[in-house]
Amino acid sequence: MLDAELDAVYNPLPNDLHRPWSLAALRAGKHVLTEKPLVLNAAEARELADVAQATGRVLLEAFAYRFHPHIARLRELVQAGELGELRAVRAAFGFTLDNPDDFRWEADKGAARCLTWARTP
Repeated sequence: MLDAELDAVYNPLPNDLHRPWSLAALRAGKHVLTEKPLVLNAAEARELADVAQATGRVLLEAFAYRFHPHIARLRELVQAGELGELRAVRAAFGFTLDNPDDFRWEADKGAARCLTWARTP
């Protein structure tokens, strides 16, 4: 894949593999769309951003909501001041993960930090 004549790659691998494979793809001259979470910490995110900038490639986390029309409209309303002074925003995103054998429960795959609360009875 890294040597193929492709403009871009999609990285849906387990969370702990996002960084190494996205870095490899960027360095191979590919634009990269990586699943959520982009990486496991801020230092890794900075590293990917730096490599994307250095290679002139686009790096994007697969979080499609930012491109939905209702989000664009909400931004317009906020920027125009039509909602008054914005002091706080709360949002949540989640899904049911009830398969105990799913790799997303494995700490070494990088997801357990954000999922452990869901396992508590």
